[in-house]
Amino acid sequence: MQSRTLPNMRIAVLCGIVLLSCAIAPAQAVERNWRGSGEVLILPFFNSLNGWDTYLNLSMLPYERGIFRLRILDGDTGRAVNGFNIYSYWSENWRASITQVDGGTVLRIAEGSCTLAGDGTFGGAGTEFALGADVGIVEVYAVSRRINSSLREETCDDIAARWEPGGAWAQDPDADLRVWENSRVGGQVGLVQVQVQSGLSAEYQAIALSEFADDIAHTHPASGSPSLADAAPIARLESGEAFTQTRAKVSMR
Repeated sequence: MQSRTLPNMRIAVLCGIVLLSCAIAPAQAVERNWRGSGEVLILPFFNSLNGWDTYLNLSMLPYERGIFRLRILDGDTGRAVNGFNIYSYWSENWRASITQVDGGTVLRIAEGSCTLAGDGTFGGAGTEFALGADVGIVEVYAVSRRINSSLREETCDDIAARWEPGGAWAQDPDADLRVWENSRVGGQVGLVQVQVQSGLSAEYQAIALSEFADDIAHTHPASGSPSLADAAPIARLESGEAFTQTRAKVSMR
């Protein structure tokens, strides 16, 4: 069996909060939601090496057409290597697998009406996207927007065309959208790894974050935002400057 050296791999997401004595007004603080739903989910470990497949399952809340961002972090460098926008139809789940195809790792959509990648490719169930990493972390952000009822009949082709040069969202990402302050993703959320040949499996629960930010913007899937760097400040200095200390770390030791 071909192997890759990943000695004593540990993937940890560390959130540090420091309050300064000179802060005059505490702001909302990001906190973990132990019920499993929030504005942000962190799926801590995916792997497509040595015969392993990874399966992702996301439940969209509330039951309207939501927009969600997937951010893929490489397990070796911790850097973002890909991004996807998910445009859901009402209360549908979104399911996908991460697996090896012809020597490369792909994200294969099993359920979900419209997924758009940073390179402009898009599709629904059965679509495969090059992922850009064999091992890493998946971050999920619930965008603070909903698609207006006038666009409910638009297909995935129509949605993707909005990001093309001259398209509505290329000019204004909030065009035909409405603010939705209670956006969140959760419910039956998890990540399962299976190695069929050896009869092995492993399950990882998502880390859910609440009170993440006042607004999670709708951006092109190739954009570097949203990210954990967009977390709401936990304090403000006398100068009015926001103070935030959030660290995301991928450790390979």
